Amino acid sequence: MTLGTLLLLDLDDTVMLSRRKLNPAEHTVSAVDAAGEALCHSTAQHLALLERFRDALVVPVTGRSEAAMGRVRLPFSSYRVLDHGATVLYPDGSRDKVWDARVGAGEDLTELTAELEARFSPMAGYRVLPLETRAGPYGLCIKHAERGPEATAQAAVALRERASTLGWSFLNAPGAPSLVRPGVGKREACVYLLEHLCPDRTRWVVFGAGDALSDVPFLSLCDFVVMPGQSALMQALGGVE
Repeated sequence: MTLGTLLLLDLDDTVMLSRRKLNPAEHTVSAVDAAGEALCHSTAQHLALLERFRDALVVPVTGRSEAAMGRVRLPFSSYRVLDHGATVLYPDGSRDKVWDARVGAGEDLTELTAELEARFSPMAGYRVLPLETRAGPYGLCIKHAERGPEATAQAAVALRERASTLGWSFLNAPGAPSLVRPGVGKREACVYLLEHLCPDRTRWVVFGAGDALSDVPFLSLCDFVVMPGQSALMQALGGVE
């Protein structure tokens, strides 16, 4: 029996890198910004990896929004898991309404927003912003006017602690540490998709590819895992000095 092949694929820092992490002149543009300027590039090795899965069902699993995913130039035509798992799109780009209903049924974020604003707004440069899709809000993030992970390091520590007490997920996104409510996440969306795409897992081999600790929950659903050699995940495993 020939098994079907499915790849759950994180994008940023897995198969494409921002222009500050490599020499853009030497690599292929893989995503642009809202103005159409090159934002991310893929190396020959990135493209060779995707070529290995040319005949597989490849599902991007990313924190990117619908708009940001629309600016990715890599050739994806299957299902997509976006917004850290808060959005599931069909191959034709339409939204999965069942998943939207789950995301939209979450608790009101007014009190938590007020709590975080009271804590961070008095500190110059900080903003508390909603994480939301067309289905509704699914979390909150904190950004700083100066941008970058250094500027939000203090907020990241506070949000990690608050996530623990709330039972929510903490995402240490660079420059935008975030809280995501229970039931929403890359893993949860992938579980949902796998139930529909691979109801009989004995007929499929499922690969996962990711670069960060936050990818581990969905990668653990896979039969085999691929990760960049120079990645935060490899570093956490002790493979990078």
